[in-house]
Amino acid sequence: MPSLLLLLLLSISCNFLKAISPIDSTNLVHVHPIDNRAKAKLTSTSCGDTITGTSFESDDAEVLVLNFALTEPSEVTFDGCASSFEMEFHATAWSSTKSIQVSTTICENSKKGKSSTIFPEGIHHVTVRKTDSQSTGDYFISLSCGPKKAMAVKTEPKDVADLDPTSFASASCSQLLSGSTVGLPNNYGNTAGDVMYSFTTSTTQLVTFNGCGSSYDTYFWLLDSAYNLVTSNDDYCSLASFISTTLSAGSYYFVVDGFGSSTGTYSVQVTCGPLSITPTPSPSTSQIAVVACNQVLGGSTVGRPNNYGNAAGDVAYQFTSTSSQ
Repeated sequence: MPSLLLLLLLSISCNFLKAISPIDSTNLVHVHPIDNRAKAKLTSTSCGDTITGTSFESDDAEVLVLNFALTEPSEVTFDGCASSFEMEFHATAWSSTKSIQVSTTICENSKKGKSSTIFPEGIHHVTVRKTDSQSTGDYFISLSCGPKKAMAVKTEPKDVADLDPTSFASASCSQLLSGSTVGLPNNYGNTAGDVMYSFTTSTTQLVTFNGCGSSYDTYFWLLDSAYNLVTSNDDYCSLASFISTTLSAGSYYFVVDGFGSSTGTYSVQVTCGPLSITPTPSPSTSQIAVVACNQVLGGSTVGRPNNYGNAAGDVAYQFTSTSSQ
């Protein structure tokens, strides 16, 4: 694999989108191979930009490959409605964008040429293609972005009477829940297809549903036995969800949902633990490092003794504040 390049990032803040400097397309490094034709069409862009140009009859259907970077999950809109020909937007097959579903909608002028999609933070590549490879004329593609829109929180299923708990899969402590919500019906919450699990705890304990291994924009709901909302979560680790809460003894329902209508493959690790952590004897003063504001802490806990809390090796730091801050 070619050696990695250092991409110079421009310090331009624009509604969560950060522009990246012009790319030397001859030395690009990607997770998946990129052919020379695509390299030649790479165009770096940023929030608020309008990309213009002309497509000739001799050109192929692929017009551009737009390259942009996000500092956090955002809703990105590509608007090519002012172009003289219809176009579609697609995720590339050779970058991290490949797992994102990018759909193209119809503009007000009845042309196909607009897309609005939620992207996680990171560098992304979206291909612009003509719907008719023989189309010619000028194109105008604007790129705008903003925060991921909040979903209205629903605290009841579509119809509680229609839900059959005996049809739910069961979840238990230390279990890995995995599967796909693609094509499944919507039972609760957002409009996406979802999966409902029953969960029972015989004692009061801290229960965690860690969905950071999921591959799509998830949304988690935790309900009590009467379908009342206990808690919910969206976007804990990038676009994936995570719930960790104290549950009293009883029965609950855990829902793997999607943000909006998002569906995909999920992976959720269920863990349970005590409510309080009993410390082991405190480390000696010589084992405690002193830290201060603006300091970066780095190191390894491999082979370290257990000073406090869980059974893992750890590092203790001392921090002193001289004023309220």
